Amino acid sequence: MKRIILTIFAAVAFLGCEDTQLNSPAMQGSLDDVFFKATDARGAETPGGNGIILQGLTADEVLTLRVPSTELGTYTIEDSPNVYASFQDFNGRLYHTDPDGEGVIVINNNNTAQRTLSGTFRFIAYIPGVDTLYAQRGVFYEVPYDLGFEIPDPGLGTGTLFARVDGEDFLPPDVVGSRDEISIRIQGISGTEMIDLNIAVDAGTGNYDITLDGFSGKYTDPEGVTQDASSGNITVIEHDTQGRSIRGTFSFLTMDHVISQGQFNVTY
Repeated sequence: MKRIILTIFAAVAFLGCEDTQLNSPAMQGSLDDVFFKATDARGAETPGGNGIILQGLTADEVLTLRVPSTELGTYTIEDSPNVYASFQDFNGRLYHTDPDGEGVIVINNNNTAQRTLSGTFRFIAYIPGVDTLYAQRGVFYEVPYDLGFEIPDPGLGTGTLFARVDGEDFLPPDVVGSRDEISIRIQGISGTEMIDLNIAVDAGTGNYDITLDGFSGKYTDPEGVTQDASSGNITVIEHDTQGRSIRGTFSFLTMDHVISQGQFNVTY
């Protein structure tokens, strides 16, 4: 009798391991209640060295996670522009948590000898005004993050931004373009330092006061202190609404900072 019970227990344990379906490296989860399992999982530092990108890929899909460091802990998507997730489906449609998504990415193991990360994730991502994606019970396991090459990220590096902040050049390595029903959002991110612009979604070429509805500017300093623009201008030089690209210039003042000679050229 004891032998039968042990045999049954072993069979159940084996089946439990089969349900986990984890290889090394691995990334998988439930996307809108459909099981996603990457055929390849890889990671790398962002071009500016201020974060880690992890990706799970199939033949025609890409799931991307972005965290600011390899330290163990829970990273909440709503709390930082440096934490986000995206999913590009087989039709090329991109769901992104920026700007209105939510969720968490948890790193629970960092194998510093092998330079791999393991953890879990869940998130809600959007194609603004079109569709919503729910990612649940996500797992990444022993994903290497020091492969010696950069990983293209569908939600990051969507353009360029430059400005002078209090007379010093600000050329962020990470530039994110996105949109919702009201505004196009442009973020230039370098560590904790960031310039954040909003432009009315229907803006044509022309010069706009930054305090108008649909427009805004913010600057976050290296200490993480954010100040809103009190005055300034955004000039739209070119806006292709079909190709979802926009180019222009900007300048603004906050309580303690002068943002001048700003330029942007992004897709969103």
